[in-house]
Amino acid sequence: MSQISQLEAEIRGCQENIRKLQEKKGQLEEAKSQNGMIANETRVYISNRRSYAGNIHQYNQRTTISKIIAEKIGVNYSRTEEVKLLNNYDEIERELKKAIQKMEEEIEEQNESIRVKQKRIEEIREEERRERERRERERNEQQSRERTR
Repeated sequence: MSQISQLEAEIRGCQENIRKLQEKKGQLEEAKSQNGMIANETRVYISNRRSYAGNIHQYNQRTTISKIIAEKIGVNYSRTEEVKLLNNYDEIERELKKAIQKMEEEIEEQNESIRVKQKRIEEIREEERRERERRERERNEQQSRERTR
């Protein structure tokens, strides 16, 4: 019985670990979702900015003021920086996916540990049942011998 109690305590520990891992996984999935939303908003912003810059460049030859605005936008507009920014979001998403995968693997390890412990508990109970049956048979045989004397 002591072994069973110990195994049951270990199972409870594994279940608590799973709960914590699932909580962390949920937080990572929420971060991934938020990262995706921000990346999409940034893409829309960049697209609008490109469109605006394109419109300014079209009007560039028409007026002096639009030429000045176009030059200022051109100074602040960097395709390379946009790509770097969007790549940062992609890198964050890859890292979050790896972390989520790791959490899933750890949860599966805990589940496997629980299955092993439950199987061992079943084996111990089966051994105890057989031992009780063996003792019962021996007791019955001894009583039977005593009656025949």
